Amino acid sequence: TDTAVCSGDSCDASGAVGNGALNDCSSTLAHGAACTPTCNTGYTLSGTRSCTAGTLTDTAACNPDPCDASGAISNGASGPSCTATLADGATCTPTCNTGYTLSGARSCSSGTLTDTAVCSGDSCDASGAVGNGALNDCSSTLAHGAACTPTCNTGYTLSGTRSCTAGTLTDTAACNPDPCDASGAISNGASGPSCTATLADGATCTPTCNTGYTLSGARSCSSGTLTDTAVCS
Repeated sequence: TDTAVCSGDSCDASGAVGNGALNDCSSTLAHGAACTPTCNTGYTLSGTRSCTAGTLTDTAACNPDPCDASGAISNGASGPSCTATLADGATCTPTCNTGYTLSGARSCSSGTLTDTAVCSGDSCDASGAVGNGALNDCSSTLAHGAACTPTCNTGYTLSGTRSCTAGTLTDTAACNPDPCDASGAISNGASGPSCTATLADGATCTPTCNTGYTLSGARSCSSGTLTDTAVCS
């Protein structure tokens, strides 16, 4: 009776798995058997470990996962470099719309995306001269989304403002000359229909005189200041 058998030797499959664990891989992996390590979060297994007659074939590797960096960014786009499969260790930069500037980036580490990318609105130069006024809080670096208000010289009143949106300045600010109150009484006459309480800047009006009186002079307005030379003699 012949009971002799040549059995394949086992293998030591207990070697460390980078970024993973042995799972069912032991120091006595049987001839003809295979085992499958497990990988840490953020890593995916490729290959396996198998034993043939005491020889271990080890193709098992825990490979770092890519990241999905294709998400939208406010006031911009993910751009060609920020894909759904950004490689581990790689960095990409989204693109920003006109009037916006990028700060930060997107980077991938073992399947975890770090996203510090922001498209921020550009500032505006709001320091241009204001006719008949002064800049006040209007500077050369007016922030995106902000507004400023010039001040006006005596005799002028402000209308409008200056505001910044994504590097574009909207300027409706103007210092408009004040009208004058030319409706005051005149001796031996009346202010008349043209001399109103809101005589426009640069305008002139003439009061009316009673019967037997003659008008000399007039009333004129300059930036809120009334010049009155009208006399009924």
